Amino acid sequence: MLNLTMPQVLTFWLQRHFLEDRTTPDQLHTVVSRICGLHAQVMSSAELAAHARIDGLGSAALSTALWQERSLVKIWAMRWTLHLFSAADFPTYVAAFGSFRHFHSETWLKSVSLTPDDMNALLEAFSVTLTADGLTREQLAAALAQNAGRPHLRDKLLGGWGTLLKPGAYQGHLLFGPNSGQNVTFVNPRHWLGDFPRHETHDAWLEIIRRYLAAYGPATPADFATWWGTSRANARKLFKALDAELTPVAVDNREAWALHADAAALQSIQPVQTVRLLPGFDPYTLGLRREYETALPFAHKGRVFRQQGWISAVVLVGGAVVGVWNYEVKKGRAAITVQPFQSLSRTVQAGIEQEAARLGSYFDAEPVVIYAG
Repeated sequence: MLNLTMPQVLTFWLQRHFLEDRTTPDQLHTVVSRICGLHAQVMSSAELAAHARIDGLGSAALSTALWQERSLVKIWAMRWTLHLFSAADFPTYVAAFGSFRHFHSETWLKSVSLTPDDMNALLEAFSVTLTADGLTREQLAAALAQNAGRPHLRDKLLGGWGTLLKPGAYQGHLLFGPNSGQNVTFVNPRHWLGDFPRHETHDAWLEIIRRYLAAYGPATPADFATWWGTSRANARKLFKALDAELTPVAVDNREAWALHADAAALQSIQPVQTVRLLPGFDPYTLGLRREYETALPFAHKGRVFRQQGWISAVVLVGGAVVGVWNYEVKKGRAAITVQPFQSLSRTVQAGIEQEAARLGSYFDAEPVVIYAG
């Protein structure tokens, strides 16, 4: 068994996330693909997550890729949250989403006051309602209720956080479209992107686990289950199906799995002390192993993974979280407030100043670093 330390693993992550050596704007789609999507509940965080990995990336780059080039897509995804994916990867992810069946369960239907017939009619309506011309949520709710022949669904579709729209996304009938004023819109993937191949769900799952391990490995089935939002039993089955491509490793004496293809890189890796400022909801942070003190001090978990699913912006040193930060841009000044978990060396502070300078350039504002207790 290959024996590794958590600092080695974190350095591997930094490299795979383009955080050790940043890349160039023409590699935006490669970055999004390699890290298995950008979390996009807050679009400004997605923009900063891309900027953290790409030198010279403009603030309009994601918007251009989404709405003009259509080379990125926005959709509800793992953990039932919004993500951006490469359009080239979308067929793989949507094939895996097709295995989501929770919205057919009696418990889930009861929670939203629907019958099984209501849900079947709604899914059928999704398949024929959307085109490449974006519909606002209000327009979509009215059209779906009419096409389903169930007028009472209109008000339900307008309530909540897209609860009744997500099944349409998971069945491959819905993507986010460009905003219409202050309103989001929705489009049909096959009209918006053009026709794309249909993948088998099982094959798609295995490909996603390969990608996950390439960016977030070594990992256990439980780690994947948490990251994706599936059961541990399902994750164990999927890891078992990929057994021929996996190798067992021990990370600080805890067993995990890595891709055979990454074993040599993991074995030879030397920990680094690279300093990075990552925004809230960054994919790297979302993938962290919370049970490793060397990755995130136990006493400070609650400052990173906060109530109501909020994920803080973090300071990384060598891939480990050493503090949190926030920013405010006002009157040409970008105030970057850092709250370290412990005293920081001059070398780390110099690294933070360099990161702040990049953010200042991005915001076209004068950066000022403030250290707070």
